[in-house]
Amino acid sequence: MIAFLALGSLLMPPSFADDPPAAELVARDGGWVVEAQRSLGGVTAVGRAALHEADPDAGDPPHQHAAGARAWLSVGRKLMDGGEAAQALEAADAGLEELGDEYAPPATADSTTLKIYAAKDMARSGRIEDAAATTLGMLEERLNLYQQRYAIALSSGD
Repeated sequence: MIAFLALGSLLMPPSFADDPPAAELVARDGGWVVEAQRSLGGVTAVGRAALHEADPDAGDPPHQHAAGARAWLSVGRKLMDGGEAAQALEAADAGLEELGDEYAPPATADSTTLKIYAAKDMARSGRIEDAAATTLGMLEERLNLYQQRYAIALSSGD
């Protein structure tokens, strides 16, 4: 019984009921999608998480934090493409914070934390473009791990 409960907690996305990020539950193609819009520096993007649940909680939709993190990834990439590395780094950091720590499948060898620390060192030494590129890459890697852990599809609306 305990193993079942532990496994169940690994398959359930973290809840942000106390302080939910802005996200909307949308019916699409006979299913549900959580959409989250994020903006920074005049750049806006929408992240989406396709749900498998038949009747998700609209007040606290599952995977809303992952949809938000996906939106931050898109914002960060657009800012990098526009030459705004400092703001791209800010977007990547916001995405990592919103995604949280429950992203990887159990027993996954995850080196993203070390690379994020290296990116922070790059930023402190003035290598903002390198720091932003590395941090965006680690956000993308964590989102990929999240998709594996929860067997959901994440996308952006840009």
